[in-house]
Amino acid sequence: MILNEATLMFILGFLIFSVALNLWLTFRLTRALRFLALPTKTAPERLTPGTQISDFPLDRMSDKQKATLYEYDEYAKVLVFITSKCDKCKSKVPELRTSIENAKDLGVLLWILSLETKKRMKDFLQDDALLNATMHTDQLTYDYLNPQGASPYYLFIDAENTLQAEGFIGDENWMDFMEQLEQKE
Repeated sequence: MILNEATLMFILGFLIFSVALNLWLTFRLTRALRFLALPTKTAPERLTPGTQISDFPLDRMSDKQKATLYEYDEYAKVLVFITSKCDKCKSKVPELRTSIENAKDLGVLLWILSLETKKRMKDFLQDDALLNATMHTDQLTYDYLNPQGASPYYLFIDAENTLQAEGFIGDENWMDFMEQLEQKE
C-alpha cells in the first residue's frame, strides 16, 4: 500500500505538531514545578539524649558470636560508627585502639558498629583487638541508630540502655570521655 503525497504531508505535519506540543508542555511543567513550594528532602532526625534504645542483634566480626545490646546490662556502652571509606575515620583508629581496654576496665563497652565485610574492616583496622570490638549489624539497625549515616560518630548509652549523648568523635563529650579514660591509667 503506497501512501499518496497528501497523506504523508498530513502525517508529517501531525508529528511535527505533536513534538512541538510535547516540548511546550514539558517546559511549562518544568517552570511550574520550579515555583511550587515542594518540601525539600531533609535529613532524618538523629536520636536525642534520653531516648530509650531498643534491643537489636549484633554479630561479632572476629568470631561471628551473636550478641544483643540488652545482654550487657551491667555495662554502659559506647557505639562507634566508622567506615573504611572515611579518611577522617582512619585518623581515629589509634585513639580507638587505646580506648577499648581502658573503657572496659571502667565498666564501659566500646563497640564499633559496621555494615562492611570482615575482610574490609580487618584491612582497615589492622588490629585484632579492634576487630574483636567490631560488631556487624543489619541496615535497619544501623539506620535506627545512625539515621544520617554519619562517621566518625558515636552514641553514649548508659547501663539502662538510655542514650546519654551522641555526636562526632572529637567533640566536647568525646573529649570528656577520653579524659576519663586517661584518668583511669
